[in-house]
Amino acid sequence: WNLKALKVFRTDEFVSLVTQLQTSAKAGTGAVASVDAVTVENTKYRIPAGLKVKVTVMCQYLDKDSSLWYKALPKETQRYIEKDSDFPKYGLSKQTLTKTQV
Repeated sequence: WNLKALKVFRTDEFVSLVTQLQTSAKAGTGAVASVDAVTVENTKYRIPAGLKVKVTVMCQYLDKDSSLWYKALPKETQRYIEKDSDFPKYGLSKQTLTKTQV
């Protein structure tokens, strides 16, 4: 992997994003953050430098003991998560998700 080829935002914006993710995760609401970001040129994806965008990231990992997100799920979904060894790591090519998985 050439990670430099994947870069689309300035590195200095990453600290704010991670801090917000950690703060919201500790609050039990899931790791959610929004930042105003500026793009850097990425020729692989044809992204020009200087575009100002709002980026929102949600990283929901299961912390069933303290996650308000998990506790708000229907009991059927909670039971599914507890028995599904693949959750939440479904392959991107898997197109047969059930209603409960979605």
